Amino acid sequence: MNPDTRICSIDSTDLRSSQYDSQAKSGPSTRLGFYKGYKLHLICSNDSIQLSFEITTANVYDNTYSCCKKLIDEDNGIITNIFPWNR
Repeated sequence: MNPDTRICSIDSTDLRSSQYDSQAKSGPSTRLGFYKGYKLHLICSNDSIQLSFEITTANVYDNTYSCCKKLIDEDNGIITNIFPWNR
């Protein structure tokens, strides 16, 4: 990874589940409409290196501050070392 990296991408993708999965929740999707399942929230560097991820139920909105904050807080210091102003 380039040590001068200062740009990261945060995104999520839908993970559909079986209709018999009792822990999955229904949530909105841009591609699927409403679906039952989970979401993969991911932070990657501009070099396409995964820095942090979290899997949540589909009803967790990825544009909330708490979801992004949790990803950054649980990164074992990787993102906070890249972005020292984030401490």
